Amino acid sequence: MYKYYCKNVKSLENAIETLQRDLRKYISQELHENEYLYTKLLSYLIVAWCEARLLKLLNEPEQQFSHKTKKYILKKPFSIDEIEQLYNCNSLKDRIVLALRISISKANNIKSLNNVEEQLTFTQRARFLELIEIIENFLVPSIEIRNRIAHGQWNYAFTNDLKNLSPDITKKLRMENIVSLQLNHKIFKALFQIIHDLSISTDTFERDFDKNYKIIEQNKINLHKRDYNEYKIKEITKYRKGILERNIEAKHTKEKVSDEINIELLVEGETDKTIIHNAWNKLFPNKIMPFKIRPSFGRAILQVTLRSEETLQNNYNTKFIGLFDFDEAYNDWFGLKEFESKIENEQDGLTKKHPKYNAYALLLPVPENRKNIANKKYGSQSCLSIELMFSDEILQKKNNLEIIEKVGGGIVPRFKGDKGRFAGQTQDFSKDDFINFVKLFEVINNICNDLI
Repeated sequence: MYKYYCKNVKSLENAIETLQRDLRKYISQELHENEYLYTKLLSYLIVAWCEARLLKLLNEPEQQFSHKTKKYILKKPFSIDEIEQLYNCNSLKDRIVLALRISISKANNIKSLNNVEEQLTFTQRARFLELIEIIENFLVPSIEIRNRIAHGQWNYAFTNDLKNLSPDITKKLRMENIVSLQLNHKIFKALFQIIHDLSISTDTFERDFDKNYKIIEQNKINLHKRDYNEYKIKEITKYRKGILERNIEAKHTKEKVSDEINIELLVEGETDKTIIHNAWNKLFPNKIMPFKIRPSFGRAILQVTLRSEETLQNNYNTKFIGLFDFDEAYNDWFGLKEFESKIENEQDGLTKKHPKYNAYALLLPVPENRKNIANKKYGSQSCLSIELMFSDEILQKKNNLEIIEKVGGGIVPRFKGDKGRFAGQTQDFSKDDFINFVKLFEVINNICNDLI
């Protein structure tokens, strides 16, 4: 029977790995419904793994070396009566706790399971109580959610009598995500390894306890430190960047931009040109830049260029992309009334196109961490300059961040200092520092390839 329990555990581990891979794909592609469904399936499978792992443990043979015969002998860690008692438990939690009690009692030659903790030494009691706490605080909530999922409560959870909605469990059900589930799974693996060692070999338990408990402790800390939204943004950005790189590679060779390219990115000033140039070189080293960058000496001149019939007619084979900061320049972008809206989501980069000519007007795409300072509702009161595409941490390090209190409450970040000096320093920034520019280049690349 033991080999069948082993195969069940292995199959569940393979299923969890496959499910996590698909879930990461859905997160990166922003397929929210699939993400939610696969998160629930992952939650279910992790607790199913715990149950299968326990059954494997209950039926696992123990190998002990006999100094008398000089051979390994098999001895089951749980007797037939103990296994029967464990099978008769009312819940998975009770079964795990009883397995722990039996194992620690045998390891310490305690005959009675009543008040086990009182019969342990201080160190063993501390370990035992800590493991019980991990079961109560981490495994039991996961089991509770698994039970709800198993009974069809995928979006709304109900009280045990099924007569009322349970807001608390519904909230927990919806808060689960791939980050917390992966960390919980690591905790559960270490927990079951400790119980396994305790039931199989006291020497192994003593030798490896600190190593296994360190895994639990580190992942408990990570549950508080790791932010799911940051993980999600990173996965989405990585996916978008991959698409952008593939599109670029499909259309261009690894050559430097030449004078024959007839796409011009018009920016407000020289510092914009410097920053965008450095961003491209860091994100796509040795890849062709499919456009020229030309400063316009101010947002007003940029607007005039984009709406100049004479300029557009005389350069009919040139595609112009005007890039405006999402601040006071919103009015200049918005003032291009003759342009037709193409992208209406701030985070994707508000984009318009001239109805007759190859001329586009684009506002800086709004990163997740800047949604509170730039949107259509704020309009020209928005304050997303190109410098604020970098994180607060980077700006603080360079002493270029200022926090302003808004009238009526709230605070907003502002750039302070010499923009020219800061733009020059971006040449030494890392690739990761330019993460918020990936979306900008995605939009520009789509315009270059006539996808917008």
